[in-house]
Amino acid sequence: MREYKLTILYFAICLFGIPFYSQAQGIRGKVTTKEGEPLAYASVYIRNLEDGVPTNENGDYEFRLKSGYY
Repeated sequence: MREYKLTILYFAICLFGIPFYSQAQGIRGKVTTKEGEPLAYASVYIRNLEDGVPTNENGDYEFRLKSGYY
């Protein structure tokens, strides 16, 4: 009986965990100067998507992508 409950628990974790993992698509990085200092509020432009995002005060950026093939 205990093994049956564990099997159901593992199945539920896989069933609900996979869609969240597969939707976490994006591009993330950090923009720095040649000296390694973070470049705050720079624009990162993705030419193929014709869109972009700014960096934060630490030079970090993240561009979330919709589901699909890129």
